[in-house]
Amino acid sequence: MNVKISLREGSPEGNSVWSDTRSIQSGVLNKFTTSLSELKKYYVFMEIDMGLTEKYYYGDDSNEEKYLRISPPISNSVNIKSPTQSRLFINNPIWIEVNVYDSNGPAEADKINLDIRYKNIPVTNIPNYEIPPIISGNVLTYKYILLFSTPGQLEVTSTVERSGLVSSPSSFSVKVEDVSITTDFTNLGLFRCIEPSSQTLNFESKDSFGNYVDTTNKLNVIEPDTTIPKDISSLIIRKELGKYDATYSFTKKGATTFKLESFSTEYNLGSSPRSGVIEVKDGCSPNECTQTKDCPTGNICVNGKCVKQDQPILLYLIIG
Repeated sequence: MNVKISLREGSPEGNSVWSDTRSIQSGVLNKFTTSLSELKKYYVFMEIDMGLTEKYYYGDDSNEEKYLRISPPISNSVNIKSPTQSRLFINNPIWIEVNVYDSNGPAEADKINLDIRYKNIPVTNIPNYEIPPIISGNVLTYKYILLFSTPGQLEVTSTVERSGLVSSPSSFSVKVEDVSITTDFTNLGLFRCIEPSSQTLNFESKDSFGNYVDTTNKLNVIEPDTTIPKDISSLIIRKELGKYDATYSFTKKGATTFKLESFSTEYNLGSSPRSGVIEVKDGCSPNECTQTKDCPTGNICVNGKCVKQDQPILLYLIIG
């Protein structure tokens, strides 16, 4: 950065008796030397190329060496995240990270200014940052931990200060969600086309963190000869925590549609409805697999069949 040092005698408005401008390095001693012929009050001005003017008054002794500490501009970036999830949820820790740095790398801030708004309302009870701040690559990270009990939009703007310099603001906005459940079929893909028969459908329920949870489930079927759904929830059997099945007899040929919904007293949101269609007609049979993990060890899933991995696979190329 470029710095201009100048001396004025008697007062800040006095005559300039000396000045020097040069490019200096931060973090090292940069020495300006001049000789003054008279003992009197001198005012020292430092002008930095970023537009800041610092004024220093040193008194009567012109023979004393003076040192000015010059720091590069300080910067920051703010980030909001969960320590365990890619999304943010109520009643779970939320990290607000203020990353501070200058042109030399990680930098300590004299002061951190946070403007936190939740659902557009200022948050006043901001906790202290976790001690000590952590060096992460080229930044020094100041971490604040907050909790919110209701869903909403979280907005954070930060600035940092050092030696009288204030950084440009950094902002981040993210949604804090309610914890929800997701219930879905796990083997419906095996029954895309079947003959009239009895088949068992499996499904499972998980919360936003991927944990199995028990739910209240509703299963409807729409048979090929009607558009009116029929409740078959009584067929559902709980196998273990969060895992269920239902055995249904397919007697009518055509497209049979299933619709599944789940609810829980522990969560405010129920699962979004899931649906699937099974075609019933002669000559069809269930697939063995929809993906390799459905097959025994040493087998892979190819076109709905489990085959040994070392078996050659015949590919047909049809050119129209």
